[in-house]
Parts: sequence; structure tokens; C-alpha cells
Amino acid sequence: MNIIRLLPDSIANQIAAGEVVQRPASVVKELMENAIDSGATEIKLLVKDSGKSLIQVSDNGCGMSEGDARMAFERHATSKIKNADDLFNLHTKGFRGEALASIAAIAQVELKTKPKQDAVGTRLIIEGSEFTLQEACTCSNGSSFAVKNLFYNTPARRNFLKSDAVEFKHISEEFIRVALPHPEIKFKLEHNKQVIFDLPAGNLRQRVVGIFGKNYNERLVPVEEESLMLNLSGFTGKAQFCRKTRGEQYLFVNRRFIKSNYFNHAIVQAYGDLIDSGSFPSYFLMMEVEPNRIDVNIHPTKTEIKFQDERALYQLIQASVKKSLGIFNVKPSIDFDQGEVPITPVNKGDKIAIPQIKVNPNYNPFKRESFSNSERTTTKAPEKLKELYDIEREFNVDWKKEEAVRPTAPIEWTEKESKEQDNSRKDLYEASLGESPDRDKEEFVQIGQKFILTKIKSGFILIHQQRAHQRVLFERYLTKLASGRSGSQQQLFPERIKINPSDYQLLMDSKEDLEKMGLQFEQFSEDEIVINAVPEGLEMSKLSAFMEEFIELLKMPKLNANYNFQEKLAYGLAACGSIKTGRQLSFTEMQALVGDLFSCKNPQQAPNGKACSVTMSTNDIDKLFN
Repeated sequence: MNIIRLLPDSIANQIAAGEVVQRPASVVKELMENAIDSGATEIKLLVKDSGKSLIQVSDNGCGMSEGDARMAFERHATSKIKNADDLFNLHTKGFRGEALASIAAIAQVELKTKPKQDAVGTRLIIEGSEFTLQEACTCSNGSSFAVKNLFYNTPARRNFLKSDAVEFKHISEEFIRVALPHPEIKFKLEHNKQVIFDLPAGNLRQRVVGIFGKNYNERLVPVEEESLMLNLSGFTGKAQFCRKTRGEQYLFVNRRFIKSNYFNHAIVQAYGDLIDSGSFPSYFLMMEVEPNRIDVNIHPTKTEIKFQDERALYQLIQASVKKSLGIFNVKPSIDFDQGEVPITPVNKGDKIAIPQIKVNPNYNPFKRESFSNSERTTTKAPEKLKELYDIEREFNVDWKKEEAVRPTAPIEWTEKESKEQDNSRKDLYEASLGESPDRDKEEFVQIGQKFILTKIKSGFILIHQQRAHQRVLFERYLTKLASGRSGSQQQLFPERIKINPSDYQLLMDSKEDLEKMGLQFEQFSEDEIVINAVPEGLEMSKLSAFMEEFIELLKMPKLNANYNFQEKLAYGLAACGSIKTGRQLSFTEMQALVGDLFSCKNPQQAPNGKACSVTMSTNDIDKLFN
């Protein structure tokens, strides 16, 4: 008896949909890419309930005839390619012919389409791969796809969808990935009758600013490089505006968004020491490569691409970004917000003199200067010893007494002064490390304006001052929030803060919880919010930094899994209010910080999970010398 059978098309389409349509954002991506391939100049995306109830994409593209409209929903039906050779000469977004068939298998789809040359259009309704209606209709030029009740016939898939806030975040991200590389097309996104993005046609800079906010205009560094192998254009972000998440990193190949850890590494390496470890620069880069040198047909999502000369492209990208950053650093910036530069007026009849340039006719760049013995200075050994063991400046025991200006001229030391300096160094070492028998109290030493060294019975503890203070503030704020004593400070003059629309939507989803914590805000314009009240204890000077830090925390997936909302807020307040690396601390400040740290429930770890301190016993120290 034969047991192998051919599956019906409806079941085969549902299986294929599992790979093509993973969530509502996948439908948005496929429909918007089809709209671009149709030659549209205006694309509108309408979403209800984060795509669970409705996803509608309308365009003014070429439209489809009655026959093409029906054929488009068949598996592997496409107008993009004709033979296998076309796979390596792609100039369109789609080519597999799977998207519409997969979407129609798991949703209720309505299509209205009309070519420009036709008087009437076509209306189709499909449910679960079955055509239920086909008729002529009046509609505008182009196509309009309405996908309703996604996963209505696969309830298990629908149950795996996340919350509305999470699903809309993915939809917004897919919208950005499609809209960014096509600034010549007008895009609009509406969610539950609220306009999220309304992007007019323009250039790439205008598109970036339109999506992420006006404050990004000053953060962008232009990148422009042309070669036989690669044309690279776009923008990278300035080093001082790096983020703690990878959210604003967009790399496109022939206007197709891709994910490439390899090329991302090239861009990050171009920054070198300009950014700290764990910081991520923003970039919006367009790579133009010959289609026959890449292979897009790797995965249905088309976000993975194989390159023929990947190593050479890595070097070109790194060199181009590094060059742009170098040019930016040496070129003076032009600030159009500044007032007019004062210019001395010239009256009629005034004599204008030609600027005079003074030149030294005796200057010879190839002539080496010679010095007589009397002009040469000899550095004494005691001075070298003083510079090498400049303990006073290294350990910062008493800031007011020990801070002094280093002499610029050589100092001659007498034998008596040398002995006094040696004795003072010995006393300083003993005082700093707590070795003096006359001292019973615990001593603290600040090292590199970053660490605090304190002696214990078995050895010493090295404390990271910023992380330690974050732990102290984190538990302090968390206690206030848990007890319901998280008051708010009403602002006499409300503060305006620039914010991009996607981040605003993220805050709106958490607005109710934020108001309970004391943060009250409302929208002022498309890219600004007004802060009317802030949590108690937050300084107004740190408000902008706190909002940026808090939004980044909401985006971090690891933190979202480990912390609840109160803990995220406490973490944001602690991160903004903590002392930073590079700040000098007095003995009293160090003593208080160490005492507060070891009064915490978890003094070993900072809120982000990293170590606050390192303990070394005398045995550990002995091992370092053996």
C-alpha cells in the first residue's frame, strides 16, 4: 500500500508561510517591497491592533490586470525573473513568488488593483488560499492589499504572537528598513488611526532626520566612496552619540536591508579608540555592488547575502568610514543656529589695504639647529626619580594639598632635599596602603579616577566607583518605588526634549506606568515631548540623559527579560545619577561610598550584572610574583 501522497496546495502554502510569514511585520515587509517593485511614488501603510486585525498597503504603482491579479496568488508566480540566470542579475526586491501565496493561506486577503490604462479595476477576496470573490470595481490607479485576521486558521501560530507593543515595534522597524533606502518615495504609516510617520520624498539625510528626529541632523557624518568593486554612500554617527544598543545600524546592499556581523565589525573597527567597548555607533550606509557578484537567494527573508569578494569589501568599508571620520575631525563645523558673525563695516572712500604676509628670507628648513654645551640642560637623576615615583599625583590622598603644578624647568636637588623627598614618599606609601602602625582607621586610595583601593585583613579590595554608586542608587530608588513613596517634582518651566517617533511610541506604551513613577510627559511636536514632572531625586540637568538612557533600557532584550518595569526605571535613575569615571573623590566621599556599597543586598554586582569589586588576598598577590 502506498503511503506517500502529494499535499494539497492549501497545506503546502501554510507550510511555506511558516518560513515566509513569521509575524505581522513579515507581511508588512513583503507587501511594501512589492509596492516598490511596482514603481510606486507613494506608499501608505495602515495597521490596526499591531497587524493582528488589519494590515493594508496602498500604492500608486503600475497595478495589475484581472489575469495577473489572480495569478499573483499562485505559488512561485512572479514577474521579476524568467530563468535561472536572472537570479544573479536582480534589480528588484522580490523574485521568489512565495509571499502572496503564503499570506493568502493564513489570512483573509482583499485586493483592489487597476492599471493606469484601464477604466475599471479588479477586486479579489481570498480566504485560506480559496478565492471567494472576483469582480470588477472602481478604484484608484495602483494596488491596495488588505490583510485581515492574520493566522485566523492557525490559532497555534496566533497564540505565539507577542504583545501589541512588541509586534508594532517590529512593524515599525520593517517600515524603516524599507523607507530608508528609498528617500525618493513618499511613505506614510498609521497605527490605530494615529499617524506615526509621514515622510515626504527627499534625500537620504532628510529621510534619516524625518524618521529619527531633527536632532540627528547634527549627528551625521557623510560617507561617500566610489571604486570599481563598491560604491558606498550614506552617513555614520558621530562618536559622542554612540548608544548602548544596536538599534540604529542600517546597512543596505543595492537598497536591500541586510544583516552582516562581518561588515558591522568593519564599521565599528573604523572608529578605533573613538568609542568605548560596548558602545555601538549609528550608521545608515548604502552599498552598491554588481548583482552578479552577490547571491541573494539564501533565505526567504533575503536579509543574508553571499559576496564574492567579502574580504576586499570589508577593507573598503573600513577605510571609507575611517576616512570620513578623519575628514570630519579636521574640518570646522558650521553651526547655522549661531547668530551672524560681526563684520566690520566698510564706508565709502575708505582705503582697503592688501594683507601683508611676513616671510623670513633666512629660514632654511634643511638646516639643523646646533646647540652649545651651555644651552644643553642636564636632567639630574633625582628629578627622573621624582617623575617616575610621583606618588602624590598618582594616589590622590588629599586633593587640595597634593594637587600642584608640575615645574617646567629642571630643579637641582641638594642631598638633604633628596632624603626628605624619599622619606615623604615612604610615609605616603604607608599612609595610602594602611601600613602605618599609628593608623587604626581604614584607608582609601583612588586610582586613575576610576577605582577605589582599600585594605582588608586578607589583602585588599579594588572597587569600581561608578558601578558601586550605581548599585547603591539602584537599591535606594527600588526601595522608594516598591514602598509607593516615589514622589514627583512638578516643573515650573516644563522641559522640551527631542525624541524620534519610534521611541515616542515606546514611551507611550509605558506611559501609565511612568506616571505612577512620577514621570509626566506629553507630545509637543512630531519629534519633541514636554516633561511636566520628573521622579523625585532626578536633577533637571540630567533629565535629557535620563530619558535617553531609559529608552535604551527599554530596547535592551536582556534587560527586558531580567528586570520588571520598576527595576528598569530604578536602573535608569541610578545610571544617570551615579558618579562617572574621571571624577576625583575626597577621602570622605570614598569612605561613604564604600560603606554604602557593603550595606547593599548585593554589593558584588552592578545593576547591569557586571562586577563592582575585585578582592585579592596576599596569596593571590604572591602568585603574581611567582
